[in-house]
Amino acid sequence: MSANFHLKLLSPDASVIDGEASAVIIPGREGDFTALPLHMPVITSLRAGEIEVHQPGMKPRVFTVAGGFVDVGQHHCTILAEDLSENVA
Repeated sequence: MSANFHLKLLSPDASVIDGEASAVIIPGREGDFTALPLHMPVITSLRAGEIEVHQPGMKPRVFTVAGGFVDVGQHHCTILAEDLSENVA
């Protein structure tokens, strides 16, 4: 099993992340879910909440989002986010 997949995290203003991820916790319209490598394909809308991104060799990054859409497949995850901001600790 592949340990990573390609993640694109996009806001209306910028491409925030375009690289590898091992897991992404997503606030889906019907509840939170975790995108992992080889995830079943799904397209859904996002509700307001937090996106937690796990990338190889980095501390998890957390972003607040007001809404948007996500497309998850076996080898990719593309998030189109509204009002995206990174929570800096």
